Amino acid sequence: MNFSSIRGRIHFESGFLYDGENMKKKYLGAMLTTLLLVLTGAACAAESVQKDYDAAAQAIAHDFTQRETAAFDRALDANTIIANALNDLVADAGWKEGLRRELNTVIKTKLGSKLISQMPEGAYAKVLRTRADGKKALALIRLDYGDAGTGYMDLHLVRGKDGAVRIVDWYDYSTGQLYTQSLRQLIGVMSPTPTIMGKLFDVVSNRKENINAVMELINLYRTQQYAQVVEQFLVLDENMRKNRMLSIVAVQAGSLSNNNELYHKALANLERHFHADPSMAFMLIDYYYLEQQYDKAMLALDRVQKSFGVEDAAILSLKANTHLSDSQYGKAVAQARRAIAIEPEYESSYWSLLNALILAKNYAPAVKVAKDLEQNFDYDMSPESMGGSEVFLPFIASVEYKAWRSAR
Repeated sequence: MNFSSIRGRIHFESGFLYDGENMKKKYLGAMLTTLLLVLTGAACAAESVQKDYDAAAQAIAHDFTQRETAAFDRALDANTIIANALNDLVADAGWKEGLRRELNTVIKTKLGSKLISQMPEGAYAKVLRTRADGKKALALIRLDYGDAGTGYMDLHLVRGKDGAVRIVDWYDYSTGQLYTQSLRQLIGVMSPTPTIMGKLFDVVSNRKENINAVMELINLYRTQQYAQVVEQFLVLDENMRKNRMLSIVAVQAGSLSNNNELYHKALANLERHFHADPSMAFMLIDYYYLEQQYDKAMLALDRVQKSFGVEDAAILSLKANTHLSDSQYGKAVAQARRAIAIEPEYESSYWSLLNALILAKNYAPAVKVAKDLEQNFDYDMSPESMGGSEVFLPFIASVEYKAWRSAR
């Protein structure tokens, strides 16, 4: 047999047999067609999955805006969340099972309501981005808490065996950690074995006196004695004040205490020990404002924006206000205008822009912003209403403002 002639007629590649050059052309054409169909099918499948994640996130945000939690409650995979929080926790099996049942009920029936409880009338939730990555997606949702600030939760979404989108965790920017991590620490506090709590809170040396100190702080927090939480925390030894979770608890307590001095001190401790930690950037913004360290505030805002992976009107408004506080009015105007451009319905951006324009003595465009606030957000921009704020007095006295009001 002439093997060379056989090789000239018949080739074996990738499981296909074809004959000569004519067959080669046909095979290549078929192969390319098949490949294109496969890639197109994969793209369509990926697009379909992305749409499912988008729809689930939008439904949750819509419900939150309506002060409803049905979509969130329905999507919560309480079993997975609890299992991850309890993972490797050495404790009595009966206690763990009872705790599992209790947490399951609370998570399914009360967690959503707790998340939206601080949203004032007129505030809304917004999906900033949904990004699919392999077998899961991250959906960043912003919650407007009015005077209490802004909250961000990055939902971890997966598709269950039934095709439904489920929430298996989320990153909470207000604590700089996953919800399951916070839940795990809560479980440690509830544990009948004090050493478990010490381990979960990473208490230095797990000594009895340190564990007792943590228990005292947590009990004060539970009973809403927030000022005492901060006071007790600040007298702990340095090693304890370096504890990440305890530092966060102290900051949260300081914020709830309505005592600006204690809040400032708790933030100062957080900045001293965790200023290089990107996950603390969101919490430290307030500290840099209080310290009038506006360059550091901008860096913190940039870090947060980068971690989002998308522009956010609320962050841009904060950047505008930071420039405003630093008397950089042109930069403040630019940031506020950008915020309005990407989210026209976000009210705070208009106030940032109005203040920047007035302080820059740029009254003609300030009139336009005042009109927007009156027409689109139902504010009274009359001299009687605005006259109570000193910053508005030059604007009210301006030719441009008077011409607008007289033409009404």
